[in-house]
Amino acid sequence: MKILDWYILKRYLFTFLMMLLLFIPIGITVNLAEKIGKILEREVPFPAVAQYYLDFTIYFANLLFPIFLFLSVIWFTSKLAN
Repeated sequence: MKILDWYILKRYLFTFLMMLLLFIPIGITVNLAEKIGKILEREVPFPAVAQYYLDFTIYFANLLFPIFLFLSVIWFTSKLAN
């Protein structure tokens, strides 16, 4: 691979990872806000909640993976054009 290819790949992957790191906590927070009443009402133990949110994080990332790719391409190409 040429130097320019590596540069573009690194910049794109960085943008994609930033999209993941920005949107996944937002999804977790929204889901937690929706379910906190049921969690507290049923007195669910913390390990079960932690396991649920670990699984939810993987599910949420896989569900929105195409959107993250699309947004990353748009963001990356707009930054590259500058």
